[in-house]
Formats: sequence, structure tokens, C-alpha cells
Amino acid sequence: MAQAQDETGSTLRFRVAGESGGQVCFEPAGMCYDLTDGEHVCALLDETQIRGLEVTYWPGGISVWVRGSFTTSDHHGNELHQLWGG
Repeated sequence: MAQAQDETGSTLRFRVAGESGGQVCFEPAGMCYDLTDGEHVCALLDETQIRGLEVTYWPGGISVWVRGSFTTSDHHGNELHQLWGG
């Protein structure tokens, strides 16, 4: 997980290591992204969301638990979804 910060929050980058890639799932929204090796998905989060972040590993991927609304983007910086994390 890598992090970059700007005036709107911090962009956290998530990737699943391994030759076969895997999934990054954002909970409780239930949005999952299938990634190939070398790809990553980003989430723009504020400081409070980062402090409450929970990441759970499971065979084939990770689940990222986020509270509140946030935006995801692909490894090229293109916006994917605006999600609500409860």
C-alpha cells in the first residue's frame, strides 16, 4: 500500500502481488476489482478514513474496509467509482 497526499485527501494505492494477480475488494460497499500482476487500484481517502482503515488478506486478494464515501481510480488515474463505505 503506497500513499500520496494533496489538498483533497490522500490517495492510497493497493495491489495484490503475485504472478496471477488477484482481487482488491472495498467493503462494505462490495466493489471488487480484478487486477493482473503489476496493476493497482487507488482510493482517495481523508485522514479520518485512513486512521480507521482495515485491510484483511485472503487467498487471492485483500478486503479493504473503509468508512464514509470515497472515490476509486485505476492504475492510469482514471476515476472508476464513487463508493459509500457506511
